[in-house]
Amino acid sequence: MLEVYSLQEEIGLSEEQLLQVLPRWRELRAKRDGFFSKRGERLDALEALLNRKDNPPTPEEFEAAYQEYTAADEQFWSEYIQEREEIIRLLSPEQKVRYLIFENRTQRDLGRLYRALKEIQRFGERDEEKKR
Repeated sequence: MLEVYSLQEEIGLSEEQLLQVLPRWRELRAKRDGFFSKRGERLDALEALLNRKDNPPTPEEFEAAYQEYTAADEQFWSEYIQEREEIIRLLSPEQKVRYLIFENRTQRDLGRLYRALKEIQRFGERDEEKKR
């Protein structure tokens, strides 16, 4: 709820604009959050591939993993930019600038939160290993 208030206040949306922007923004945010969550998992899989010692990966496996990772990134960003443009078209020139600043700040904040949660998860895993 606080993000909705921030969205409206920081960008200066009218009630009419909020009704048009909010559903698109929520959908875009959910897609972004899902993408970055899965991206972390994909990075973990790449790291596991690099660290695989029992059956070392072949150059073909590395290439396939690289192609899969970059294809997912390219698809997401293509769709993300398109959907973000739908939101931006509803805004005045000043609001467009305000939106970009708001979006960047919220992405940074979410990135920090995600990294903190990952660190907590890693700490918990290390604690569980010690108990064994």
